[in-house]
Amino acid sequence: MTPMEVCEGLGLYGVRNRVWHIQGTCALRGDGLYEGLDWLAGTLNELQTSSRSTSVASSSSPPLLWHTCKLRIHQIRDDVAANHLRVV
Repeated sequence: MTPMEVCEGLGLYGVRNRVWHIQGTCALRGDGLYEGLDWLAGTLNELQTSSRSTSVASSSSPPLLWHTCKLRIHQIRDDVAANHLRVV
């Protein structure tokens, strides 16, 4: 399925109260993995620094949990880049 087909199938084009992104990926080649993780890390950072309130990035979110989540995303990306994780 293409990202557009996934968006249409899930009805995401009508979702206006959430930040969302569909990243095309290929598990065999690892295509799209970095782009998806980069988008997620960037979006989490933007939501944390903005006044925008969401279920993931609300002002009541514990800062340590927030930092741990972003750190883990970067660790996964770095592990894949160093071939510590094999994408199959």
